[in-house]
Formats: sequence, C-alpha cells, structure tokens
Amino acid sequence: MKKVLLIFLCAALMFTSFIVVTAAEPTIVCEVSDTEVKMGETFTVTVSVKDYEPIQSGAIQLVFDQTVLEFVEGEWLIDAGIKSFNSENLNGVFMFFPLEPHDINGNIFQFTLKALEDASKAGGFDITVEPQLNNENGNDVVNGDSAIASVQISCTEHQYGELIPEIPAKCGVAGKKAYYECSVCGKLFDENKTEVSEEQLVIPALTHIAEEGWHVDDNNHWKICVNNGCGEIIEGTTASHDFKWIEDKPATEDEAGIQHEECSVCKYKRNENTEIPQLEHIHTGITYHEAVAANCHSTGTVEYWTCSGNKCAGKYYKDADCMTEITDITTPVDSNNHDGGTEVKGAVSATCIADGYTGDTYCLGCGEKIADGTEIPATGVHFDAENQWQHNENEHWLICDNCGTEFEKGTHSGGEATCSNKAICSVCGVEYGQLNPDNHVNTEVRDAVAATEESEGYTGDTWCVDCDQMISEGSVISKLDHIHEMIKTEAKAATHEENGNIEYYTCSKCGKKYNDEAGTRELTDEEIILMAIGHNYDDAWKMDESNHWHECDCGERSDVAAHSFGEWAIIQESSSDNGDNRIRECSVCGYTQTESISSGIAGESGTENPSENPGTGDVINIFLWIVILAVGSFGLVVTLIVGKKFKKYE
Repeated sequence: MKKVLLIFLCAALMFTSFIVVTAAEPTIVCEVSDTEVKMGETFTVTVSVKDYEPIQSGAIQLVFDQTVLEFVEGEWLIDAGIKSFNSENLNGVFMFFPLEPHDINGNIFQFTLKALEDASKAGGFDITVEPQLNNENGNDVVNGDSAIASVQISCTEHQYGELIPEIPAKCGVAGKKAYYECSVCGKLFDENKTEVSEEQLVIPALTHIAEEGWHVDDNNHWKICVNNGCGEIIEGTTASHDFKWIEDKPATEDEAGIQHEECSVCKYKRNENTEIPQLEHIHTGITYHEAVAANCHSTGTVEYWTCSGNKCAGKYYKDADCMTEITDITTPVDSNNHDGGTEVKGAVSATCIADGYTGDTYCLGCGEKIADGTEIPATGVHFDAENQWQHNENEHWLICDNCGTEFEKGTHSGGEATCSNKAICSVCGVEYGQLNPDNHVNTEVRDAVAATEESEGYTGDTWCVDCDQMISEGSVISKLDHIHEMIKTEAKAATHEENGNIEYYTCSKCGKKYNDEAGTRELTDEEIILMAIGHNYDDAWKMDESNHWHECDCGERSDVAAHSFGEWAIIQESSSDNGDNRIRECSVCGYTQTESISSGIAGESGTENPSENPGTGDVINIFLWIVILAVGSFGLVVTLIVGKKFKKYE
C-alpha cells in the first residue's frame, strides 16, 4: 500500500556575478540522515534540486511502505513565498506558489519519518521522491526524473522463536547447522543467538568414503560409501575383474602343479585347483669335461658332458646337448706317457783335473729310468766355491778347492787414502798403502759469526774432523744494510680540542718516521702533527626554557647562564573566562615567557631570534575587496511575492 504526500513547490532565486557558470545536467537528490534505523526510531529525509529551469510552481510525491514507516513532520528549507501545510490522513502536504519564476538550487525540503514500533517486517526499504516542477509555461521540466533513498529497518528486540534443528550433511548434499530466525526481520542466529549469514550456517556436503574391502560378483568389483546412511556405489570404482594366473604349487619334473585365476585389484578368485602339467626333464647346469690323457701310472678319460639335475646323477654324455649317453669314460694306462716329473740320479761335476757325469734320468711317476747320462770332461778351470781371498801387504789371490792351486793373483788396487784411513782394495777389500795427510774428507766450520746491521761477521775457520787439523782460516763479513720494518699510523683529523696527524710510517728498528712504507722521506714532528682547530662559537644565542648559551658547531656550549627576565607586562585584555595574559623577556637573549594571569600557568613562547616573530593584525586582500565591491555594485535582490494555492495529490 502506498500513501501519497503531495507538496507544491515553486521558487525563483536570481543573482548577478562576474563568475561564468557552465550548464550542468539537472538533478534531484534524496538523502537520509541514517541508513540503519531500529523500529520506533525516527530519521530525516532531505530533498535537493539543482540546475533546473526557473520554476513557477510544483509538487513532490513521496512513496514509501506505510506498513513500516509513518510521516511525522515536514519543514521547508527555503524562503520562497507563502507556504502551507495540510496533515490530511496524517500525511503532510506542503505548497508554495511564487508569483514569478525562480531558480531553485540546493536543499529545498526536509521531512521526518518514523519506523513503526509494531512494523510487520524489517529489512531494506526505499523512499522514492517523484517531483513535478513546472516552468512559467506550465510545462514539467523534470520529465519523469526521480530520486530514491534507502534505509535498513531492524528489530528493536529479535523474536527468536524455537531453535530450528540441524539438518546433517549427506554425500553430495550440503546440510545446515541449527539456528534461530527472527520472525520479524528474518535475520539468522546460531545456537548462541549470534547473528550469522546463510553461508555461515552451511554444513559442507560430505564426500564419499570408500570401504576398505571390495564388493564383487563373477564379473565386476566396486566400492560402497561407508558414510552413515549413504551406502551408494562410489562412482568410478566399478570395473571388470583383472584376472591373472597365480601359481599355488609349481609343477616339477616329478609331479603336476596347481594354479588359480585371481583379480589383481580385488583378489576375487576363480578356477581354483587348476592343474599345471608335469614338466619334461630339462638338462641344467651342463658342464664340459676335457679329455685327460692316460700316463705311465694312471688311467685317463675321454671328452664328455654332465647334467647337474638329480635325474642325471652319475650319467655321462658324448655331446653338449646331453643326448648320447656314455657308459665308460675311462682310458687305460699308457706306459709310454711318463708323467709326474723326472729326477736325475748319479750326476758328478767335472773339476779342473777330473772328468764328471751328467747323471741318469728317472720317471717320478713310475720310477723307470728314462735316459742314460754322459761324461763331462775335466774343465782345467780352478774354482773357489766361497770366493775367499787370501792377501798380504801388497797382493791378493784365491785357492782352488779341488787342487789347492793359487789363482787370480794380483796387486792391491782401487780405493783412496785419506788423512786418517789407508786406501781399500776394490778386489779383496783390505787396507793397503800409506795415509794421505792432505786428503781431508770430513770437515766442519768453527767460530762463524753472522753479520748484523750493527756489527761485522766472520765466515769461520775450516777444520778436519778426522785429524783435528785447521785446513783454512775464514774472512770478515761486512755489516748488513739497514732494512726498515715499518708500522703504519693512520691519519686522524684534528678536532676542536685534540691534535690530529697525517698518515705516516715508523721503523720499529730505528724509530724514525717516514712519509711512506718504502721510507722515501724522513718526517719531522712538525710535519706530522695537525694542531687542534679550537671551538668556533656562534654569535647568536641558543636557548631553552631555563638557560641561554653560545654553541659551537660541534655541540660544545659556552657562556651558559640562566635567563635574566625583566618585569612582567600585560599584553592582552581578554573578554574570555581565561583572564589576561602577561609577558616578560630575557634581557640577554630575548627569550620571552608568557602566562595567564588568572591561571598562573606559564606558556612557553621563547625564540632564538625574537626579531623574527611575525607581527599581528588583519591582512587585507586587495583583490578580494575589488571582487566584493564589484559584486555589490552589480547585484540585484528580487523580492518574491508568494501566493498560495492548494492542490491535492493521491
């Protein structure tokens, strides 16, 4: 049901200005003071228009749900002539009739609505403003334009009713948690009566959970969902059996085996106890045996093959396929094939004076003499088995073991005599001859002294270790050249109070200072030291609320002293409740201090340079005055004569 409130509005406002206005799209706007209202509360709706043609007369139709909202009062926001109010059927009607067309821009009307305490429903509701604005020719310039304001009406106290039971979720079907629903506003609440949305109450649909085992028949297998109350066959799990033959007992060469078919997925079995035929014998582990020749003391064997299978135990075959069996693989003893090695007996070595004999050859296998030996003529060569040299002071020789004859006789030779040892014969290894006092082999240097940068050194004398005789004297070694061992000192800038220094190097041995690590140029202390620069205090005063001072750019302070204030002086007479203010100034730095006379609480207004404080007074913008004078000169105020008319809209 809609209740129509008609308001007649005509207005014309004229003014002159230097400002050029660009034409804009005409608009009508409806705004509410509060978009969220509880039942029993009031709110205001403001109507504004902009950029329409000059209006001679008009009306506004308000449309709202009167089962939820009621009209309270209305108020004009413009002064455009005679206004009247009609509260017929508790709905206000506001009218005014300008005598001449007027421009109307901005807020024109405000009315108050109330959300009914016993409203039949809650939620969002629209308030529609449908204007009719007529120009001086009686034409409607709005052309059907309207504006809508929305308001959210909520319960003052929710009517929860009974708890709506939970709907459990099922496979593929979402459930819903237990909840309350307000019978007035329709809002939802959880079990704790906390407001929730529909989405928050949703219990997600269950997904199928497959049982551990399979359901089967002769052809297929499938999974059943084990969720409570489901029991459906899970999509995608039904499939034909994938049968594979499974060997329960393998067939052997001695007996048949047993097998069955089994699905590799669900383990469903069929054709159980199916026989596997007994195997034919297959030669395995076939081994080749080479022929072994018979010898003088043992039989031999022919070439043959054997199979490692139990059925072929003790069998021999003539071929690699074990097709032709051999009953005897043995060959008889061969007396001409002597085996096992040989041995020579009765051998005698020939000497320098007697013949020898090579000895007879016998078979170690059968003990039979295989060959006779031969005589060896006397060698005529003397022999000393131990190679034991005999010697005297000048000669050496060997004695033959067989005949005692001296042979290889010769004079001692080789070796080298020294100051402590005679020469050793290179043949028989005995000393011979005299010592050589001038041949010193083992020597050492004694009394050597190393040269330093401060003193000369000495190479030392050479002595023979064997005969303890000095062989040669040493010589003096000149002093060593000085080599700097530099330690670097980093450069340090001078400060206001401390000296600095340039970068330099100091020799740790001689203590001298140099400009570089190579020691190119020796430096004096005057060249190294950078003198302290001293403090440079600013002439301007620095200050805080208690003291003033001069300050160096390094932060060091000088002339620190407490402020020296003069007498208080009243600087402001105030009509406010705070009373007058007073001020006093430090005669040294110009720091000022102000306080309220009535409160006695000081307010800091100190400054490092009082002369920089801005002056007080009104600043006049000359251009603004020119614009104001021009607008005042050209402005025209038109008095509107307002007539009253009443029209009724339903």
